[in-house]
Amino acid sequence: IGADGLPFIAYHLNRVSEGDLAVRHCSSVDCATHTSTTIHAPGNQKWAGTPLALRIGADGLPLIAYRLDVGNSDEELILRRCVTIVCNGSPATTAQIVDTGEGIATSLDLVVGADGLPLIISSTYNAPGPDPGARILKAYHCTGSSCTSSTSTLVDDRTRSGSIIAAQLGVDGNPIIAHRGENETVLTLTHCSSVFCVPHQRMS
Repeated sequence: IGADGLPFIAYHLNRVSEGDLAVRHCSSVDCATHTSTTIHAPGNQKWAGTPLALRIGADGLPLIAYRLDVGNSDEELILRRCVTIVCNGSPATTAQIVDTGEGIATSLDLVVGADGLPLIISSTYNAPGPDPGARILKAYHCTGSSCTSSTSTLVDDRTRSGSIIAAQLGVDGNPIIAHRGENETVLTLTHCSSVFCVPHQRMS
């Protein structure tokens, strides 16, 4: 729900040979009328927005974190910030590449901390180690609302951690992350002790 009290939706738009990232701003609470905008159309059989996470920033503007498949087994983790509440115009958004590499952001979520800045929680596939299916869970704390720079923290490096992620702010204003633990049958809850998620306490 945006700062104007109206629904705002971000979604992956599946096409025959490519996938775009689009947003929809509702003009009424029932979304009977709306404004839709494609904010990333990568083309060339590249896919944007699977997975994605949407939050409203401290300034009332939508923030979308998502993965871009750039081909050759490489991906980018991107944070895109709408310039207006409706998220249209020219330009409609600003974008920042937060991280790149093989298997980046196989699962992710986004929160806005008590400091008003985005924190992206992301799982990375093919982490170094003997297990080819290993994943690590990282947190990226943006130093500004557009995330032109960020600091990263390793939250969980256990085998196959973080393949499913859900995050919210606790009553203390710090992130709480629910994610898959070291195997497919363990649920882990990580409570961050700061907006940077450093340090953190993990319970499985």
